[in-house]
Amino acid sequence: MQPKFQPTIVAYNEAGRIALPEGNALTNLCSGARLIMTGDPAALPAALAQGPLAVLTNSLDPELLAKIRQHSSSANPDSAVILLVDKVHIEYTKALGGKEHELVDHIIAVRTAADGGPSAWSNTDLRATLQKLIRSDFFGVEKYLRTGARILSFPITSSKDRDQLHQETTSFATSCGLSQSIALTAKQIVQEMLLNAIYDAPNAAGHRQPKERSGHPVDLAVKDQGRLELGFDGEILAISVWDPFGLFKRETFFNYARKALFRANSEDIIDTKVEGAGLGLMTVYLKSHGLVCNVDPGHATEVMALIDTGTKVRDFEKIPRSIHYFKAIKTGVQSK
Repeated sequence: MQPKFQPTIVAYNEAGRIALPEGNALTNLCSGARLIMTGDPAALPAALAQGPLAVLTNSLDPELLAKIRQHSSSANPDSAVILLVDKVHIEYTKALGGKEHELVDHIIAVRTAADGGPSAWSNTDLRATLQKLIRSDFFGVEKYLRTGARILSFPITSSKDRDQLHQETTSFATSCGLSQSIALTAKQIVQEMLLNAIYDAPNAAGHRQPKERSGHPVDLAVKDQGRLELGFDGEILAISVWDPFGLFKRETFFNYARKALFRANSEDIIDTKVEGAGLGLMTVYLKSHGLVCNVDPGHATEVMALIDTGTKVRDFEKIPRSIHYFKAIKTGVQSK
């Protein structure tokens, strides 16, 4: 039986760019939605008038992306724009005039496999993004992992938990057969995420004094407690920290990611506001292959780092990486 409402995904493939997945492959990734594919800019307005749930494109033309955003949002205010890139952030942000936070919601890195084709990472990331949008179900590391993945969850109740959670992270990574280098990276990511969950997010919600981030012990009230989640499926290591506040704004998220690549003025990087987390988020971004932020405003934030453990690079800062911001319209009904 066909559902009463079937969302629409519009895919626009611009010639000369990294190609979108072809017909059947993209149809499978869009399972549960109606797919409209075109490479003709003249056909885009009619497709966007359908009120798509998401628009997938490889275009780095800021004027075209602005039109896509305008037309799709006019038909569906909750429409998301997904951009596929094979460039590092510092290159595509220049092409977009530093306005990616205005033009797109999701940036998916397409990296090359040994055989010259797209890596498995690219399809995994794209499938997860599309299915999260189609199903309106965003929270949890399992969205990016294969069936049967090993997943552990730990409560965040106090600043006194930090050392134990750091140890749990390194133990998890090494018990999965990952290298000491990856285990250390995972620990560094968790260190930054925990600082946000224990100090910065409660501060931003007005639940605590800013000075306590300096190391003063903090016991979180039950309603303020968060959760650390670790997952591994043999390829992707996923790390997330969830908090019950939902205060992380989209523009702030993209701004921090952009600052990570443009550090000419170090003072501009340091976030002195109560909500903090600027330097920490940039550390997470630069140490992972994918950074995901899921926000249910006023209710929950989940920041997630994804590491493709099969990728070996000498300069981790110069690889294409994915960035995602998903926002719930209201509690329990999530979009973008």
